[in-house]
Amino acid sequence: MKQRFYDSESLPIGMTMEEFVQGKRDYVYLVEAAGLLVKEKYAANREKYEAEVNDAYGKALSLLDGSLLPTNHANDYRAFRNLEADMDPVRLYSYLRTFHAEDLAQRIQLDREGTQQVMTQLEGLIRRIDADYLPLKDAMNFSCQR
Repeated sequence: MKQRFYDSESLPIGMTMEEFVQGKRDYVYLVEAAGLLVKEKYAANREKYEAEVNDAYGKALSLLDGSLLPTNHANDYRAFRNLEADMDPVRLYSYLRTFHAEDLAQRIQLDREGTQQVMTQLEGLIRRIDADYLPLKDAMNFSCQR
């Protein structure tokens, strides 16, 4: 690929031979919904991340309990509580982003600073989960199911 082949020009590849030999970069995930992949990786590595996810969930729940969400938006509050049984860090973050929106946060009297702190914690955690491995068997099953 770095040299002319038949009628095609060589590609301007800047990697050295050692950087692209077999076994270094064999595959790449192409996923339309990256959140699903993070959920799969979380499930595969739950023991590594569960305590921190539960900590973030507990902090978020405490913030929401101190707001008007449980009384003014009971269905949304119930949906948030249901996360505890089927934890998904990306969904947890998504809920917090929704509640953190300025107009909604004002209506439900939510501590936006506290919510931002939990969101920041989750952003770092989700990045670490996303960078973690997924066993090849699970990765292949994941790609075939989508």
